[in-house]
Amino acid sequence: MNVYHYETSGGKDLILEYIDKLPKKERAEGLTILGKLEKEGLEALEILNTRQI
Repeated sequence: MNVYHYETSGGKDLILEYIDKLPKKERAEGLTILGKLEKEGLEALEILNTRQI
C-alpha cells in the first residue's frame, strides 16, 4: 500500500515533521505503524495500536 504524506506547497512533509517532534517511544510507534501500513496494507490496522498520538 502506498502511504502518501501531506506536503505543503513549499514541500514540507507535515506528517514526518510531527512524528519527529514526538517523544522517542511514540516516534518509534508512529514510524512502525506507517511501515506496517505500507507493507501489509489495511490489514495492519487490526493488530496495531492506532490511537491518536
